[in-house]
Amino acid sequence: MSGEVQPLDQISRPSQWPYCIWYPDIAPEDTYRKLATVVPAMRYQVGRACAVAGYADLYHELDDLLPDPSIAEEARESPHEGSRVIFDTIMASPARYAVMDDYNLTVTLDSPAPGAVLNADTAVLSTLSAGYSFAKDIHRAAPQYYFNITEDLGLGLERRDPKRAALAPHEAALLTQPLPRDLPTMRKDLLILVAAYEGNVDRYARLRRPGRSVPYELHCLVHGVYRSTAMAMWLSRRPDIIQTVERGWDWTEGPLRRGINARHVMNGYTRHLLPTADPYVPDEELPYWIWYPTMPHPGILHDLAVARPAMRPQCVRACIAGGFKGVYTQIMDWYGPDDKAEDEENGRVPLPAVLAIHAEAKR
Repeated sequence: MSGEVQPLDQISRPSQWPYCIWYPDIAPEDTYRKLATVVPAMRYQVGRACAVAGYADLYHELDDLLPDPSIAEEARESPHEGSRVIFDTIMASPARYAVMDDYNLTVTLDSPAPGAVLNADTAVLSTLSAGYSFAKDIHRAAPQYYFNITEDLGLGLERRDPKRAALAPHEAALLTQPLPRDLPTMRKDLLILVAAYEGNVDRYARLRRPGRSVPYELHCLVHGVYRSTAMAMWLSRRPDIIQTVERGWDWTEGPLRRGINARHVMNGYTRHLLPTADPYVPDEELPYWIWYPTMPHPGILHDLAVARPAMRPQCVRACIAGGFKGVYTQIMDWYGPDDKAEDEENGRVPLPAVLAIHAEAKR
């Protein structure tokens, strides 16, 4: 950015190559041209700098560059005429490739994945002004900003909050219509939250930020899991996403696992909750709220109360909510004078006369 390129022997290792070379200052075009010659592996960073600065001639000199969505998104936001030329060139390509990854600060030069789209996953120049003032707890605060392409966590003398994102009309319209192949440059957090809340697997899988969660994503996703079998099944196969979304929220333990198991109970699938199941589901992952939005079959509640004594309170409450008097009576009648001692001896949970059960019965 200062107009100098170090000799190759001083920047020969990939660990010495910066990811962002266009902020806070843009270098002269000849500097970027020299860098691409000295370090060919950095040609995509040079191409992205061209998109920011409008250096269309230099971009086209890098004739071996694959069309990359992050360069296209950067060019689309730049006011320079040359940037528009770069954007049109990339968008005219029949296929685009995910080369630059702003989340992980990687540049995939060997066999990048084709079929990439513009998905609002780029830290464009206008977003880089947000940052933090120096503090001892900076490592705890920084993750709320999804990108760190400047590799300094945005540290400065003063805190600089990002501008509040307001959806333009054409962006708000995406909440109620199919997503286009290429998203506009936008802060897509609201789209992620709505997809999670509705349990829309297709939209959520495309929109979510890999390796990161947005504020209140966990709350919305729990709602979606309870109401969408597809979301519950898909998430049950993605422990990495569960871990990512639950990380940083300590108000409760394992809400997504419990929500997934609750959706299974409502659907009548409880085989994985049996004591003989492999892997075994521990008591802390057993759901409590199992009767809404779908009421389980009374036979499921009976069998579940037999197999997992720890779930007898919620099975009783579900029977009350569903009007299953026969199963309710059976579960309650299991407890005679000696049952409490037997339960304690076998480590089982006895059925308590909790206020929630009485409140449900009064409805």
